[in-house]
Amino acid sequence: MAQGPLPPVYSVYASFGRRVLSFVIDFTLLSIVLRAAQVVTGAKFINFSAHPGEALFPNVHSHFGNLDLSYAVNYSLTNIGTAVFVTLWAVYFTLMEGGRQATIGKLIVRATVAMVDGSRITYSTALWRSVAKLISALTIIGFVMAGFTRRRQALHDLLAKTVVVLRTSSAQDGGFDRNV
Repeated sequence: MAQGPLPPVYSVYASFGRRVLSFVIDFTLLSIVLRAAQVVTGAKFINFSAHPGEALFPNVHSHFGNLDLSYAVNYSLTNIGTAVFVTLWAVYFTLMEGGRQATIGKLIVRATVAMVDGSRITYSTALWRSVAKLISALTIIGFVMAGFTRRRQALHDLLAKTVVVLRTSSAQDGGFDRNV
């Protein structure tokens, strides 16, 4: 059953900072799962190397004696790693947001995803939102938009017609915290 329109931005929409923290938590969890899958299967999903390179701060000397802190670090996904990560991404965000209306990161920061009219999102909307979120990730600007739009919507929210709102423990008010 659809609820009425959401309240104004200052009272309900999750802040840009909460959204960033939520995404960092989710991205970290997905990276851990990808690394665990690599260890379990023996497949090479992640390329990681560290080798002597240029110092980041050439005029700063180490207080650790002969310890050389000038290493170049390379961390990248292989082609199969990219395919596995994108699949994990789509499955994770679709199942979590389509079912619980929030990912683990959003649960931790007390946020939830809803349609712009305040109703719950469906699995098909969650899938579209997760695919659109890849577009936001590739452009970066897609994520940054959440700091500047009236409803704090990122590109993927605008495309999926969703918003990220603050949660309460009360189902009486639809799960929205109207006092924050």
